[in-house]
Amino acid sequence: MSIENLKESRYRPPNLLSIFVMSSEAKSKPVATPALTFKTSTFGNIFYWSLILLTAPSWASAITYQTYDYHLLVTLIIGIIAFFLSVFAIPRCRNTHIRSRLFGRDLNKGEDPETAVQVPETMGLESSAIMIACVIIIAAFSEVRNILYPAIISISLTTFLGFADDVLNIPWRVKIFIPFFSVLPLVLNYDGSTTIYFHGFLSPIKSLFNVEYIDVGIFYYLYIFCLFVFCTHSINIYAGINGLEAGQSLIVACFLLFHSICYWGSEPGSKAAAILLIPFIATTYGLLYFNWFPSRVFVGDTFTLTAGAVIASAGVLGHFAEMTLLFMLPQLINFAVSLPQLIGFIPCPRHRLPVLNKKTGKLEGKTINWNLVNLWLLIFGPKTEERLCIELLIFQIICCLAAFGVRYLYNTDIFGV
Repeated sequence: MSIENLKESRYRPPNLLSIFVMSSEAKSKPVATPALTFKTSTFGNIFYWSLILLTAPSWASAITYQTYDYHLLVTLIIGIIAFFLSVFAIPRCRNTHIRSRLFGRDLNKGEDPETAVQVPETMGLESSAIMIACVIIIAAFSEVRNILYPAIISISLTTFLGFADDVLNIPWRVKIFIPFFSVLPLVLNYDGSTTIYFHGFLSPIKSLFNVEYIDVGIFYYLYIFCLFVFCTHSINIYAGINGLEAGQSLIVACFLLFHSICYWGSEPGSKAAAILLIPFIATTYGLLYFNWFPSRVFVGDTFTLTAGAVIASAGVLGHFAEMTLLFMLPQLINFAVSLPQLIGFIPCPRHRLPVLNKKTGKLEGKTINWNLVNLWLLIFGPKTEERLCIELLIFQIICCLAAFGVRYLYNTDIFGV
């Protein structure tokens, strides 16, 4: 089967960039013919392209309140370049990954795992490398470079360890400790507030003990450790369907960017967080183009760990770590549902995926796989993989909007920033 026919039968990306990436994919050779036909729906295309609109409030805020300078414009331009670099590099590296035996099989397409099409794995390496390079370039000419460098080191270490996990298949009991080492530069350089103010939903404590604040000191550094570990692993375990890992990371990053842009002119930490997030959003959007249903690449632990590191670093640099957790409510739910299997209380299979009904072409939840993906299917019924991903991403957006409501209606800025 020719590559043109393969695209028509299964690997059909969103249309607007097809001309740009076609030359990069011309030499790709399919390994096997898919058993079923899958293609991106019109609604799926519209939803993918509409995701970029999540950044619109950030630019509207910057223009309305004039909280911008030329650094923001330069960062935005470099971010746009990073997007096109990702779209250019990823298809050109697909065959290299397959030749290096860095590939997987899409288990949600009803194919025989032994003969299914080889999908390049670890493709988050290219987007992560481009993102880190762009942040380094921006930081070199920024007045917040001293704030950014520890975060860059932490993110780079996480990317390296994520790639090592993809290559070496590090056991989970070892992998869980990876972020503890990569977060050290970020923690050791932290000089923000460690004081908790009892206002907002904590006001009853103020009335009960007649105190306005308390300095938690070293316990806040422990909180940073836990936040970094949670963010890196929570995205990694909230996965299993095309587009979910990159999609959820993109959405959380867009909402964090809006929160950062609001304080761009007044908080150096918020400016540093925005500088991290803009290239990350750009490269993730490019990666999602290829990871969108039906996926032509898998992002791998390289991306999921890097994405978690970027999100956690942005929260720490911008001094809104509590907001970061609020934005990740679906990840918290998934972690809570998955915990019995993660700790071994209930047998945990290697792939906790839903099952495809070949007659209907829809995924059905499995009661033995405890995670939010299967729980969603069990509650709302069978769905196509694309529809399931879109619904979970919409749920992520709703949770992020609710987090803003909690933050600004109930004043949850408990760390006094």
